[in-house]
Amino acid sequence: MATCNDYFTAKANRSENFEPFTLLYDTSISAQDESQTIQIKLRNLINYLKPFESIEQCQRYIQQFDNEKIVLIVSDGLGHVVIPQTHDLKQINSIYIYSENKQIHKTWMKQFKK
Repeated sequence: MATCNDYFTAKANRSENFEPFTLLYDTSISAQDESQTIQIKLRNLINYLKPFESIEQCQRYIQQFDNEKIVLIVSDGLGHVVIPQTHDLKQINSIYIYSENKQIHKTWMKQFKK
């Protein structure tokens, strides 16, 4: 059975990205079938989508490209780790946390402007 990454795999080569932004998407946000549906909808907004399954995978991609403009969507679980580590990187344009409980994040997110 194909995974989300198999379905949406693209080489990490800037020349393939004709979009002004790259969308990094945390696949732990939802179940496999729902994740594919979400990714298809996100591709309608930003066609160059890079799903990731771990913090390390996300960080490697960000560090690979110096001039990339990245929109990052993370789960609330990974957000606490990824956001403090990546927020100040010039590649990160915007960060969104996918969470059902917005109140939990309002306090700690205030220190991050993106």
